[in-house]
Amino acid sequence: MLPYCWGLVLNCAYIVQVWRVGLKLNGLGHKDVEDGLAKVMTDKEMDNRLIKLRQKIMGMQGDGEDKTGTFMLKAFVEYLNKPSSTTIHENSS
Repeated sequence: MLPYCWGLVLNCAYIVQVWRVGLKLNGLGHKDVEDGLAKVMTDKEMDNRLIKLRQKIMGMQGDGEDKTGTFMLKAFVEYLNKPSSTTIHENSS
């Protein structure tokens, strides 16, 4: 159980303190969640950081075009075209 708990703590630390694209709720009550949502929805600086992080992760360029699909397709085609180390080669002698 410890790895799951530790993962949540570590994820929260990155999201809140390092990337600064989220916040840690004070609790799970109706008012806590409402206040948290209001903060996230109105924080323009957090929104800008989130957009920049998404662009970095998804491979988007300054033009806003998502390059991830194209990149993944090219990588897949290159992988398919690469000779496999398990390919059986006939002895030509």
